[in-house]
Amino acid sequence: MNLLLTMTLLPSALIMFYIYKMDSHDKEPGKLLALLFFMGAVPTVICALITESVGGAMLDKMQLKNQTLYYFIEAFIIVAISEEGFKFLYLWAVSWKNKNFNYLYDGIVYSVFVSMGFATIENIEYVLFNGGTSTAIIRAVTAIPGHATFSIFMGYYYGLAKLNAVRGDKRKRNRNLILTLLVPVLLHGFYDFCAFTSNVWMSIVLFIFILLMDINAYLRVSRSARENEYLYKQYMEKFPTLNLPYQDFETAYRQVFNAPVYMRKPQNRPQEFVRPVPNMARRPVRPVYRLFCPVCGNEVRLNSFNCPVCKTPLNIKNYLD
Repeated sequence: MNLLLTMTLLPSALIMFYIYKMDSHDKEPGKLLALLFFMGAVPTVICALITESVGGAMLDKMQLKNQTLYYFIEAFIIVAISEEGFKFLYLWAVSWKNKNFNYLYDGIVYSVFVSMGFATIENIEYVLFNGGTSTAIIRAVTAIPGHATFSIFMGYYYGLAKLNAVRGDKRKRNRNLILTLLVPVLLHGFYDFCAFTSNVWMSIVLFIFILLMDINAYLRVSRSARENEYLYKQYMEKFPTLNLPYQDFETAYRQVFNAPVYMRKPQNRPQEFVRPVPNMARRPVRPVYRLFCPVCGNEVRLNSFNCPVCKTPLNIKNYLD
């Protein structure tokens, strides 16, 4: 019994340890991670079970003769939307406005802990009550990494949405929030659809799908960890004049992004090399603006959104309206 319990809990614990270890700067507090794990283990499981039970009963009453359509609705609409939807809901409620959400990689950490809370309770139900050692081994290499992969994609777009929100880009924030839910739902739905169909060819497709999905998730984790370190260096080394702790992520970003761009007054410069044309008025002379970076003082073009020298984000659009 102790060995079976260990096989049930160990995969989730190893995944959470790996994701937590990859967070190279500003480790997340234990209380917040424990709360996220609890939200995934209790409220998410309860809400998903209720939704899936009601949806399954309604699907049975439809009496669909097409078995493929039945599996499709069950996988994508009933299971995937219910589980990933409630994961996203509690992830957003707990972490979106939390002051510790100050790095891109934090979105992956939060999402994985919510998902592993759900996966742990689900694994206990399948292994301890309905299965055994063989079920534990199969789920350790399929279902548990699957939930982790779905959450990595969710956390990747969740972190980008937070970054866009801090920068004041509502369009990209909304787009990434949609992808935060849409991508895991599609991946989860396809995974379950292949598992429900359970024939030889779909099993082969499922194996290839899991392999490619795990590789992609690993690359996204590595990329996010590198970008995490880059942001740290960007603020601590390139912008030391902010006099702000890096933990104040939103304030720092707004202060840099909305930094004043020093402009000289418009100059009416006469237009050169314009040949006189009979009965034709001269072309209007437009004012000339010169923009300068507030950090390094380098002159930048009007259509530039970042300084070409120090890469400082420039909110030039507000000055041209």
